[in-house]
Amino acid sequence: MSVTRGPEEGVCAARECSQTAQVRITWSNPKIPWATSKIWLSCAEHEAFLLDYLLYRGFPFTTVPIADIQD
Repeated sequence: MSVTRGPEEGVCAARECSQTAQVRITWSNPKIPWATSKIWLSCAEHEAFLLDYLLYRGFPFTTVPIADIQD
């Protein structure tokens, strides 16, 4: 059992948010070169907050609207 939600649940990664995700944010920590990329999903309300978190730390990231993702 997972303690936190992952992208497979389709809900926002922001703490205590249960809204449906609108955007997929793929990011990595360049100081950990062996680590794989992480994926966060975000609702429209929390997208700016999550991106600011990554920008402040200088982590590279990409965003893709959920509607544009093809399985």
